[in-house]
Amino acid sequence: LVATQTTVIEAWVDERGEVVPLVPLITVTPRPAVDIWLLAAAIASPIVAARAVAHYAGSALSATAIKLSAKQLMAMPLPSDKRAWTASAKCFKDASRADNPADRAQAIQAFAEVSCRAHGLTASEQREMMAFWAKRV
Repeated sequence: LVATQTTVIEAWVDERGEVVPLVPLITVTPRPAVDIWLLAAAIASPIVAARAVAHYAGSALSATAIKLSAKQLMAMPLPSDKRAWTASAKCFKDASRADNPADRAQAIQAFAEVSCRAHGLTASEQREMMAFWAKRV
């Protein structure tokens, strides 16, 4: 499930398929061979948030919120480094399953950093992206 009208792209994985979404949410259903955690990590990436802000910020109920349609979400870039993408998915999964806020925050930070590498950002680009993302999270 992907929340819309938020300051970053927020994804939540319903591993058992038991949740009925309400608006404003986008339901993402992966194809059978697609790893749901890789998909969630790609969607929740700071890079996707930055691109969405550049194209769609201010179109929701708040001037700082991002409002995406399913079609716009599907047009977002995928990571190019498969190894880093897989690592970011593990961090995202760890954050999703964390039992306490401190562990969750640490895993989310690791996810965001690895996600930047998965998209091929240089060290300086990654610092800028993390600063952007930290202000919005």
